[in-house]
Amino acid sequence: PIYHWMMPSRRPIVIALAEAGGSAAEIAAVELTDLDLDAGTVAFRGEAARTNRFPAEALTALRSALTEGAVVGGRRLVVGDSLDVNKAKRSVTQELSETIRDAGLSRTPRVSGRSIRLHHALTIFHAEGIGAAVRFLGAQSVDTTMRSLGLTVDDL
Repeated sequence: PIYHWMMPSRRPIVIALAEAGGSAAEIAAVELTDLDLDAGTVAFRGEAARTNRFPAEALTALRSALTEGAVVGGRRLVVGDSLDVNKAKRSVTQELSETIRDAGLSRTPRVSGRSIRLHHALTIFHAEGIGAAVRFLGAQSVDTTMRSLGLTVDDL
């Protein structure tokens, strides 16, 4: 519709979910019922099912976006309910890329949609250890998490 451009942006929701540790596919699958705004958490479903906490600033932005009506689907938050898994994932990846570009960071080395979640995983690693970082990312192994975060055995 002609008024589509006036709709509230889904960007704060996408970024908040990335900061909470969601991959593009996980972000695309999140439904309103997966959020607990009182506890400040999101439940990611699928193979790496887990509940992660939002950083405080991300939770504030998420609450604001939801209040403004930025939800896209009837069930899913940031993509239309009829999109298949691959298109939904690509839609989230594109939104993350466009947000980074519009923020003027697209030419900054190592800044990507993936780096948003890895930055918070690294923060968790430093505060709580490798086990917490593995759980946060929903990784399959400690080795996978260490490689993703650029860590070596000496960092442990």
